[in-house]
Amino acid sequence: MIAPRTVVKPSVTREAVSGPVKAPATVKSSKSAAVLGATQREAMIREAAYFRAERRAFAPGGELEDWLAAERQIETALTRSAASASAPAPAEETRATRR
Repeated sequence: MIAPRTVVKPSVTREAVSGPVKAPATVKSSKSAAVLGATQREAMIREAAYFRAERRAFAPGGELEDWLAAERQIETALTRSAASASAPAPAEETRATRR
């Protein structure tokens, strides 16, 4: 006999978003991304995977694809956040601050 599946909802309740997941505001550089921690990163991936499964109406068989896509989504968001935080200020802003 096959045991029934248990669906675990993320601990944070929020509306499902159709756009990309944004990294938390606390991630400001690649050093900060390392400090984010495996637990927080996994929680973000778990939540993104949950919302992907929800969009599939929790149909069985797509759990691995949901998780892998969520991992890519979170890694991209964290990388972009770290890159934008460590990017130098545009030349116009630099000149304006020197005056």
